[in-house]
Amino acid sequence: GGPLALAASLLLMVGVAASWWLAPPAPLTEDAPHTAIDPLLAAAVDHLRYEPFALTSKVQVPPTTVSGLLAQLGLALARPVEVNYAYPCPIGGQRTLHMVMQAETGPVTVIYFREAAAAEVEQFSHGGMSGRSLKYGDGMLVLIGNNAAEIDRVEQVWRGALGA
Repeated sequence: GGPLALAASLLLMVGVAASWWLAPPAPLTEDAPHTAIDPLLAAAVDHLRYEPFALTSKVQVPPTTVSGLLAQLGLALARPVEVNYAYPCPIGGQRTLHMVMQAETGPVTVIYFREAAAAEVEQFSHGGMSGRSLKYGDGMLVLIGNNAAEIDRVEQVWRGALGA
């Protein structure tokens, strides 16, 4: 009985270890405990993993292209905005425009959600990234980056472009 019990115990330990090792990773959660994050903001941050090349784009997208893509989402700007990446992406079940603006300290991701209600301004942190969302036109603008000063600068560019 002893060798059989030992073998059974070892097999059980291997099974538990394998189930832990092979389990899918836990979903990303908010960095601050007990702080709920809007599911669209979490989806925006999570989306960055699927287009890592967007963060390195340095080519300027023609402003007429950006204006046209935003117009498809019902947003008209008073002034054009220079971005280094612009592509319509489905995020959180919505049509959005995913854009990137290069800054001295790294890229700032800008995502326009047409159908999202937003607080006037909301700071958030998720999955190791930080950002800000703000009411923009009839929707929401989400800014994600690694430098608060650059996020501030990009926010002012977009506020100015809307004419606000």
